[in-house]
Amino acid sequence: MAPLKKKIYNNFDRNFLITNFLRGKMSEELKILVSKKAAEGLQDGDVIGVGSGSTVAYFIKEISLMIKDGLRVDVVASSLESEKLLKENGVEIKDISEVETIDKYVDGADLVDDKLNLIKGLGAALFREKLLMGISDEVTIIIDESKLVASFIDFILPIEVVPFGAKKTQELLPFESSFRKDKDGKLLVTDNQNLVLDLKVDSVISLKELNIRIKMLTGVVETGLFVDDMPRVLVAQSDKSIKVIEGK
Repeated sequence: MAPLKKKIYNNFDRNFLITNFLRGKMSEELKILVSKKAAEGLQDGDVIGVGSGSTVAYFIKEISLMIKDGLRVDVVASSLESEKLLKENGVEIKDISEVETIDKYVDGADLVDDKLNLIKGLGAALFREKLLMGISDEVTIIIDESKLVASFIDFILPIEVVPFGAKKTQELLPFESSFRKDKDGKLLVTDNQNLVLDLKVDSVISLKELNIRIKMLTGVVETGLFVDDMPRVLVAQSDKSIKVIEGK
């Protein structure tokens, strides 16, 4: 991989993160429609993996209604937030150690390119989401059309890092980055008790090589790049139709 331009490591405007990830606010109606579509085909005996985020929250509500109507499935969650919502909706949760594989995994994404690569991590659950996705037979991503882009250009890449020596890890990264903070202005801590660095990527030759290069750094737990997974993507469109992009 060609050397990447390394910048000075200063904090950058968090508005850049919001602008890049929250490109368009998905309406509640579209979230309901795409969640119902994602729930189609669920059947008794399935092990269902549940991602995180506001759109997935509607999928959780949908499957909870199906379970109340008699659907018999096991459910694994990718975050404490999703676990909480599942429990509030009366859904029993399996620990990941209790299942061998996941039949169907449903999650959102911050951005999806035309090769079905994903950027995830705005909700800081990237490690658990990638782990569940990796043991899933079928992956469905639910988004609206504002999250669908031709390619990733000038994007924010979330990276989960261990707290010990985190600033040293930050110095090894190839682009400018900033530690993510919570709503109270404190360092955001993930469900795994790690930190999140938001990397401002402004040039890249290969997403796959960038992902490998960052993952090899000591202190990096996981990146928000989901490359070559080729999931099925359901895109809620402004005319209330659902576009289905079939992956592998």
